[in-house]
Amino acid sequence: MTGSSVNFQPVMSATHAVTHASRVVSPSYLLPPESSFGTVVVLDDAGAVASTLEAKMALASRQARAVKGYSPVWEGVLNLRRPEAGEDANSYRAECARVTKAWCDEYEKMSGHKVLRADVHLDEGHIEDGKAILNAHAHVIADRTDEHGRVKRLLSPDLRKLQTLTAKVTGLQRGENSLVSKKKHIGHQAYKYLAERGALQTQQAVEKAK
Repeated sequence: MTGSSVNFQPVMSATHAVTHASRVVSPSYLLPPESSFGTVVVLDDAGAVASTLEAKMALASRQARAVKGYSPVWEGVLNLRRPEAGEDANSYRAECARVTKAWCDEYEKMSGHKVLRADVHLDEGHIEDGKAILNAHAHVIADRTDEHGRVKRLLSPDLRKLQTLTAKVTGLQRGENSLVSKKKHIGHQAYKYLAERGALQTQQAVEKAK
């Protein structure tokens, strides 16, 4: 069973983030159509990611802009439950969209951040013993700054609270603290690398053996 989690990375390129999230450019590692549940646009940014990134970078202090990897906008990858065998595809997609919207609402209330775009991806995964194992998740892109361009920081206690909230909203078992498990999240670029080389099963086998 997939564990609950949300992992954030700074958005350095609005074009890259939006084209991946919206599937304007389809990755090469998607499941075959007969095994895919497709995608759902929960919130279309209508250009808000690009305009926000540009505007808030202009407001950022010189010190902030000097930090490697700084961005006023970040992107969270939210784990979603996998479908049950024989589950209706339309009902499953609708549920994933509802859960993602509910999570976005709770995240905004907790953090003070503004969600700009949200997409559900149910078209990724891998084939294991002839069966498709879905990597069900949502991409949530958010402005994490105030009107002056200052980051509304989430400290460690806030992030732990967010992970607990994530488990509650998604209905998935809360993941183990990474400081304890020492496991690292696999971002979509690393996922792409492994998927294109057929290495996902090997990677997961290694993790199970640890």
